[in-house]
Amino acid sequence: MSYDEIIISPCDGVIEQICVQENCRIYEWDSLFKIRTSDGDLETVSVGLSGLVRSLEVYEGEEVISGMVLVYIAEDLVVSGSD
Repeated sequence: MSYDEIIISPCDGVIEQICVQENCRIYEWDSLFKIRTSDGDLETVSVGLSGLVRSLEVYEGEEVISGMVLVYIAEDLVVSGSD
């Protein structure tokens, strides 16, 4: 059984790197995106779930704001044992 999880941007900035592709499998705490903030910091977006990337909603170089949807993930609810 799976359901879609919405991953949102934790900050304002520019998508510097997309670390995943549609239809690829992710595991807990994998890097999904790297966002360059207006302060020049590089924020890494990762989540504590595993599953399949359903849909990327942003592209590299795109400006994002906090709360903006980045990706939809079909969570597989399988415990991977990662901390």
